Amino acid sequence: MAECKRIRRKKRQVCIGDLDSQITLQNRAITVPSFGVPDFDEIFSDIDTHWAKMDTVRGKTFFDGVNTETNITHEFTIRYIDGITTETWVLFESRRFDVLDFEDLEERHEWIILSCVERGTGEAAKA
Repeated sequence: MAECKRIRRKKRQVCIGDLDSQITLQNRAITVPSFGVPDFDEIFSDIDTHWAKMDTVRGKTFFDGVNTETNITHEFTIRYIDGITTETWVLFESRRFDVLDFEDLEERHEWIILSCVERGTGEAAKA
């Protein structure tokens, strides 16, 4: 087993024993039923299941390209995998999280931190 060692600069450390939550990464497709109908459907498809370290976040704000402010509610740390984008969603304990941003920790291709906001299941959460 690999040794758990401190990551330089920012002094962040991730150990394999920290990965105690199971999450499912998902893609989302939006379908519009027909012309003139204002409603739409979301279809989520599973990509893969991973062990993750889950942290709740207070006071961290994300600004997108049009200066819209969104509060980050959770961060998930997983082993590095290629193909993660801000279009990826996280399913954790039957709750869905929208990935707002992600970071390849120290650019070492070992860990990814997904900065997410929890989305509800109701109609108001479709965004």
